This record gives sequence, C-alpha cells and structure tokens, in this order.
Amino acid sequence: MNLRQGMSSALAGLLGLAFVAGAGALMLLSGEEATTGLSVASTKDSGRRALFLVLQELGFEPSIWNQAPVALPVGEHTLWLSTPPLMGGPDEGEEESEEDQPATGDSSESAERDLADPRHPWNYGLFVRGGGTLVVPARQKMLNWLRGSADLDVPLWHGLSRAGQLNELTLDTDETLRVTGSLVAVEEQGTAADWHDLAWDGQGAGFAAWCEIGEGRVVLLAGDGFLSNAHLGDDQNALFAVRLLESIHRGGELLFDEYALGLWQPPSSVGLLAAPGLREVTLQVLLFVLCLLLFSSWSREFSRDPEALSMNPRLRAKAGARLYERAGRYDLLARELRLGVLRRMAGRWRMTRSLRQLNEDASAEDIGSVAHALALRSGETEETAARWARLFSATNEGRQTDFETLVEQLGDLETNLQTTR
Repeated sequence: MNLRQGMSSALAGLLGLAFVAGAGALMLLSGEEATTGLSVASTKDSGRRALFLVLQELGFEPSIWNQAPVALPVGEHTLWLSTPPLMGGPDEGEEESEEDQPATGDSSESAERDLADPRHPWNYGLFVRGGGTLVVPARQKMLNWLRGSADLDVPLWHGLSRAGQLNELTLDTDETLRVTGSLVAVEEQGTAADWHDLAWDGQGAGFAAWCEIGEGRVVLLAGDGFLSNAHLGDDQNALFAVRLLESIHRGGELLFDEYALGLWQPPSSVGLLAAPGLREVTLQVLLFVLCLLLFSSWSREFSRDPEALSMNPRLRAKAGARLYERAGRYDLLARELRLGVLRRMAGRWRMTRSLRQLNEDASAEDIGSVAHALALRSGETEETAARWARLFSATNEGRQTDFETLVEQLGDLETNLQTTR
C-alpha cells in the first residue's frame, strides 16, 4: 500500500469514527433535560433540583417524566404534578357560544378524536384509576383541571383556604415539624370525611390530604413553595417533604412530571434510535456502517484493476525487458522480441504446430525454421523466406544500435504482412 492509499484509508477511518462519535453525542443530547420554572432539572430558585437530589440520596430513585400522558405506567406509581399540562384541553369554566358550538355529530367525532390523542389529560385520570398516586398543589386552577379535563371526581377541598405563610405542621404520625413556605388560597369548603389528612397546622386546618379514586389516590397540598431550591433548606422543609413522601408513596416508580411544564417534544429520529428497545440495534447498525467504511477504503484488488505482475504475462514481459535493458543484455532482449513477433504472426495465420515450437527453450534454428515456414505460408518467395529465417535466427545484437535496427526491421515486416493479408 503506497502513501496516498494509506492516507486515504486513515482519513476514511477517521470519518467513520467521527460519524459514530457524532451519533453518540446526538443520542446523549437527545436525553438532555431542559431547565425552566418548576422543573426538577432547574437550578433556579423556583426549581426543584435540590428536592430531586435529596430523594436520590435517600434511595427513592426519582425519575423525570417527559413523555405524553398516554405512556404513564399502570400500577402503584407516584406522579408529582406541579401545574396543569400546558397542552391540556380548554380551561374549566370556559363556555362556547351557541354560534361556536358544532353540530352534535361533529361534536361526537371531535370528542372521539380528542380522547384518542396521546396528549389528552384524560390519560391522567386513567393513571389514577389504574392505581397511581397523583400529587398536586391545591390551586383552584389545578382543581378545575382535575375535575374537568382529567375527568377525576375530586371532592371539594376542606383544607387551608387562606393565603399566607406556613409555621408548624403536624403529620399523621404525630410528628410536628417547622415548615416555612407560602400557602395558596382555595375558595372551597368541603367535607373532611371525604379526605384522609396527612398534615395539618396548629389550628387543625388541613395542609395535605388524599382522597381515593378508583384504585388510586389524589394528594392535595395547600402549598408547594417549601419544595423549591430557595426554601428546601429552610427550617425542616426537606425533612417534611421526605416524611410526606413516605406516607403517600406505595412503591413503584416516583415520577416528576416535566411534560406538564411544556418541556416535552415529540421524539426525534435520534431519540427513537436511542430508546432502550432500539439502542442495541442502533449500535449494531453503527458498527456495521463503520466496518463498511473501513472495508470500502481498504486498498485491494478489484476486477477492473490490472492483474498483479505475477499473473499478467504482458506486464511480466515489460518488466523483464526493462531488466535486460538496464543490464545491457540486448541479445536476450532481441530474442524475446523475435519470439513475441513470431508468435503473434503465427497466431494470425493459425499455425498451431509452429506456435508449440516457439517455447522458451527454442533454439535459433527452430526459430528460423518457423519464420521460413511462416513466410511461405503468407505467399512469400523462397528467397524472402530465407531472408526471414536469417533475420529471426540471428544472435548478433549485442549493442543497443543493433537492437534498434532489429526493432525497425521487425516492425516493417509486420506492417508489410498485415498489408498483404
């Protein structure tokens, strides 16, 4: 392999490695989480990154959920939802005018299409009824969304209805913790019998409670500001969050919903290829492409290339002629030239017996006799045939000038023979 071929192979190999590295980087980037607002990937004051890391350290194995709600797992899993999904249906309480309302048939078809949408909030209701636990702040907008778009029969909230600051909270385990954070105002007055209290303040007003819906639960918090990065380290906020989670988590996965924050995108082609079910297949395809690049760049014989010197008689003869010329052996070079010209002429006249005589061991007399017979076969006179015999059987070309003269004579002879034939 020469230098140019070696450099080409190395360049192709580097390009293949760059392709694989680029694909791997895209796979990693496709799994990178965005950071904004209430996201558990956000390090801003309002983010939940600190809570996520604390739960990881304590062995809860939290996960980020950024897929469409139709893919939510079924079973006793816990989903922490900070806000209603941005891609949900129309807000509760918004009514269409009679002019805007479609016909009954069209409305039914539209409803069926909406329910078939993998992003439809109704899938959150299926998650709860299938055994999941949904943890949400008790904001009025969230409660309207639960009862409307999510289709969950959540009873009226009986907990804290005032805005303000937290102080001390008592858990259902009779443990009292000092918690600092803001409350949300909820304009509802429900019945305590519909709820199972998890935590309440010094006046007995509920702060956290759950209700049972189907096989699952909905947990309401009168405030979730104590979970932010800015406040989780205040007082006993982190301990309260852990104790609360221990009370509501029934095993399964612990998921923090990033889809609801608008951090979801349809899976890209690279994201699909990097999915756990296809990752091994993708790596095998990349390995195959890399091997194909290396194989195609490797220098080797093709059917369209000249044969190797050891296999091609013409190239071998040329190489031998150069050796004779550099060594000054014009007598041997003249013999090879005579044999070559005579074989070509004998083949043209289909003199197979004469061709068999013109082997590497043929003597000068044998070569001369074949030349004599060939001349007679081509219609030449006896005198011309004798001159051919002398020309082909001579062995006195020891100098370059003699060899060049022989080349001219044999060239003229072949030209005349082709013209007469």
